[in-house]
Amino acid sequence: MFAANEIVAVFGQGFTTDTEIANETPLPTTLAGVTIEVTDSAGQTRQSPQFFASPGQVNAMIPNETAEGMATMTVMPDGGDPQSTMIMIGATGPGVFAVNQIGSGQAAAAGIRVDGAGVQTPVAVIDRRGAAVPIDLGPESDQVVLLIFATGVRGAGRGKVQVTMGGETAEVLGFAAQGQFVGLDQINAIIPRSLIGRGEVDVQVIVDGRPANVVTILIQSASAGPPAGSTPEVPTENTPERPAADPPEPPPPPADDSPDGGYLFEEDRQTNPSNDD
Repeated sequence: MFAANEIVAVFGQGFTTDTEIANETPLPTTLAGVTIEVTDSAGQTRQSPQFFASPGQVNAMIPNETAEGMATMTVMPDGGDPQSTMIMIGATGPGVFAVNQIGSGQAAAAGIRVDGAGVQTPVAVIDRRGAAVPIDLGPESDQVVLLIFATGVRGAGRGKVQVTMGGETAEVLGFAAQGQFVGLDQINAIIPRSLIGRGEVDVQVIVDGRPANVVTILIQSASAGPPAGSTPEVPTENTPERPAADPPEPPPPPADDSPDGGYLFEEDRQTNPSNDD
């Protein structure tokens, strides 16, 4: 299941002989000579904005206003024959970003601490190399909000996004288009204090009853203050309902085996190259 405005990775062979990365917005609809069209259930055909194109992979976005129902996605290679596949479009199709760009392991996430006086400060979740940083949940008066970066979530109805961390229900404060990166969504959820001392825990997002790929975060064993030099670049002026964040550059959608991994042309699926957008 996919959704309008969702980031997807399309795998195949012989799309182009070049590699090109988009460096401007609005995103181009042709990169390295490759164009992608989506014809929806209403018969409307639109071109997909693209992030990245290479001989075996194109990272793109399902066009805005694509109608729900069965759709045809067609990749028109640079000088080659068109390649098509059928996809299902729904209101949502959740995928959560991970640091390793294959949809598992450490979450590509950020954090905000809200103390008893309502003052917000950034909390490191990953360092500049993408390694997990133990999250200090602080004193009882503090709440730490995890900013989960995802795609295919913004179309969910109120109350239709659930998050668990370490098997514990996490209160979801809100979700929306992240607003800084095309196609990127953000879910804000409070990390349960019952996780103190648990170490690495799973983070599971469920949208409209559909589970996304599982990622992880690292919880510090006891409150000891943030590690030296670990503060991410996260603005703090927004409200707890939707704190601002300067997220990592979003990787391709998760490459797990879930139905919402963002992959098309499954017969040609491959591991994400390290130089993907």
